[in-house]
Amino acid sequence: MTVTFVELTAHREADGWIVGRAPAGPFVALPDVGMETIELLAAGRSTAEVHAELHRRHGEEVDVAAFVASLDRIGFIAHIDGRPGTTVAQPRPSLPWLRSGHLRWLVRWPAAVVWCAAILAAVVLLVRSPERRPGLADLVWADSAALVLLVDAVVASVVISLHELGHLAVARAFGVPGTVTLSTRLTVLVAQTDVTGAWALPRRRRVLVYLAGTATDLLVAAGCVFAGLGFDAAGSVATCLRAVVLTIGLGALSQWALFLRTDGYFLVQDLSGCRNLYGDAGRLLRHWARRGPDPRPGLPPRERGIVSGYAPFMAVGAVLTVGAFLVVSIPVLVRLLVVAGGDVVRGLSGPHWADLADGVVGLAVLAVFHGTLLWLLARQLLGALRRRRTG
Repeated sequence: MTVTFVELTAHREADGWIVGRAPAGPFVALPDVGMETIELLAAGRSTAEVHAELHRRHGEEVDVAAFVASLDRIGFIAHIDGRPGTTVAQPRPSLPWLRSGHLRWLVRWPAAVVWCAAILAAVVLLVRSPERRPGLADLVWADSAALVLLVDAVVASVVISLHELGHLAVARAFGVPGTVTLSTRLTVLVAQTDVTGAWALPRRRRVLVYLAGTATDLLVAAGCVFAGLGFDAAGSVATCLRAVVLTIGLGALSQWALFLRTDGYFLVQDLSGCRNLYGDAGRLLRHWARRGPDPRPGLPPRERGIVSGYAPFMAVGAVLTVGAFLVVSIPVLVRLLVVAGGDVVRGLSGPHWADLADGVVGLAVLAVFHGTLLWLLARQLLGALRRRRTG
């Protein structure tokens, strides 16, 4: 059996090779013998010839045919004995008109200097001007609940979009396509940017992609601090800007919830040398629950201890997240629905237009947010059930 490959990219790291389809993936981590196998097959040798050559070099039996089958399942094989291999569609990039050449300046040193200067200036300003520092009381920056809720929802959407645009722009500057979608992390609605193609980059550049979202958040927060100088510190506009800064700060902290697949998680995973820490830890938890095999024998020795330590941490974090959703988020949601519904009833019986506006806006925001969350959770559940039936 002979094979030809689709266009692949490969680079060596400390513990093996990262090989994948350019530009968007998927990618796999391979030991030296795996890379040797690909090189021999790409040179036109048959699987039998490669098996014999590897046995001659290493004195080991390598199941080359099974290796080829596994590569075919992820779309690495163009043809097997002249027949087309399995086609695996790559995700459609977001903002395809945004080219690498447009964004190179983002990853050069002058941009880093400007970013550091802006953040430092904002910090100095907040240290020297206590009245400009954000606090929890700033979250209620207007008398109208409808206005606060509507503006906060719009601001949160803009901030999240800019966060993901930061990931996308830095990845695109390095030639990685990137795709922005909505998803969930357990019971949390999130936006995410798929930058799987970043595995084709050296680690230093991958780290920049992971940190780009938080870097964008901090730059937007600094801009809000500077914008607040144009308004009375006790006024509604300045208070609203401080609320934005506080919201951004809390969002940046949430990126270090390492038991979820946050920006901080991907950074720690990469720096630790793991390839799929979350997935391997999940499989280990299922093994401990006697619902699957132990994944550790198939992992590099250095990863086994990391996965064993991360798995309980991930489980505790997941339990706390779901518990907070049940104990805190659901009662708060019910209370908000009751209040908004009461505002609508009072508004219609008056008529009291302010109450009616508060109620309608509140119900609309809650419906959009939680409706999207429930839709995504249902779609993921149906997808899992479908894969279980077919798998």
